[in-house]
Amino acid sequence: MQVNVTPQENSKVLLEITVDPAEVKTAWDNAYKKLARAIRIPGFRPGRAPRALVERYAGEAALREEALEALLPTALDGALKENQLRPVTDPQIEVKTFDETGPLVFTATVEVAPKVELGGYRDLDVPYEEPVVTPEQVEAELENLRTMVGRLETTDGQAQSGSYVEVEVTATVDGQVVDGEQGPHQELLVIDQQGTLPEVSDALRGTRAGDERDVTVTYPETHTNPKLAGKTATLHIQVKEVKELVKPPLDDEFARKFGGAESLEELRKNVENTLWFQARAKARDDFARRLMDVVIANAKVGELPPSVVESRQHYLEHELEHELEHRGQTIEEYAQSVGKEVDAIHAEFRQAAEQAVRRDYVLEAIAQAEDLSVTEDDLTREIVSTATETGRDVKDIAAELKDDRVLSAYVRTVLLTKALNRVVDLNLPAGEKEPAKEGGEEASETRVEP
Repeated sequence: MQVNVTPQENSKVLLEITVDPAEVKTAWDNAYKKLARAIRIPGFRPGRAPRALVERYAGEAALREEALEALLPTALDGALKENQLRPVTDPQIEVKTFDETGPLVFTATVEVAPKVELGGYRDLDVPYEEPVVTPEQVEAELENLRTMVGRLETTDGQAQSGSYVEVEVTATVDGQVVDGEQGPHQELLVIDQQGTLPEVSDALRGTRAGDERDVTVTYPETHTNPKLAGKTATLHIQVKEVKELVKPPLDDEFARKFGGAESLEELRKNVENTLWFQARAKARDDFARRLMDVVIANAKVGELPPSVVESRQHYLEHELEHELEHRGQTIEEYAQSVGKEVDAIHAEFRQAAEQAVRRDYVLEAIAQAEDLSVTEDDLTREIVSTATETGRDVKDIAAELKDDRVLSAYVRTVLLTKALNRVVDLNLPAGEKEPAKEGGEEASETRVEP
């Protein structure tokens, strides 16, 4: 087999492939045998009819097609491997010459992965920020737990900082009820808490059930409702109920009832350990991002395949659109809320997609350099992890892996994750490569994000 490779634009190559006449003759003979076994011809057992009769029943075009189906994939696969080319799209094939007695000559145009020349990725001068948990963080987490299990009780007293106030609100701008806020709507607001505008907290402080207040507020440009973003509105507020959160005392009984511990001291230790492992995971993820910025800068990556970049950009933008759909926003309304043009947002996604694709190709090269592979256990853990994150059934995910493309995507994700964690482990300070705390689980691995 002879192969000529001509680079094209946009990460494509043109391969001109010539298959020897002897291989072509074998393929035609095998095609005849296969069709002879499949076709029922009166007077002959399957596979025993003369070739001329098989051709008459099946047609020469069927023989030609059968022979081509056997030759093309094998020849193309061999040509790609011989030239160390990795296709990222299905090839466009054009047959130039093909008959039973001569060579098969065809061309294949295919988009291919870029060549990657790795630079340094070991012992890099990238600082690692040690995870730290302060006593204040532990107490704040315990207070959050008390808040979660507390109960709301209606009071006749005045609302104060931290009070829960059930209100009925009507928002108007220039005397008109704002679209999306038609008529009064009820909310449960917490005075002086995040999510309650300061002007509203000030107006509600000191009120009782039955009181009414009018307050003028200016919404931030980033407000989720584009009809209110950056606008000054008048809110008419009717106080329905004032409630106070009654929290259980923080003692050993609390630890046993709500914290799964035998004592408050044990609960504090458990909370500290949990926070430490969370901090450690975040420190590792942040370290991985900074590392990969250096690793990518050190590497030489060829031209990125446009179709791969476009696919990644589409995925990232779809994620945003899905989130905006839940908010009831369009991409145009979102752009207005963040003070950007829609084209600028698309350009940012394009840049993010290019960086993500470049990172993945670098990680693939590292996986090859480090001789990493994906085992069945690795794949099983990935399936279980996906099921846990998405709430799907493990069996449903496993069934999808019968599709070769889905399976390849899972295997690639696992391989890239293993390569990323190898880079992290090669650069972590020695004391951070093993868990340094007792009573908790090993920090989860750093995962490759889209």
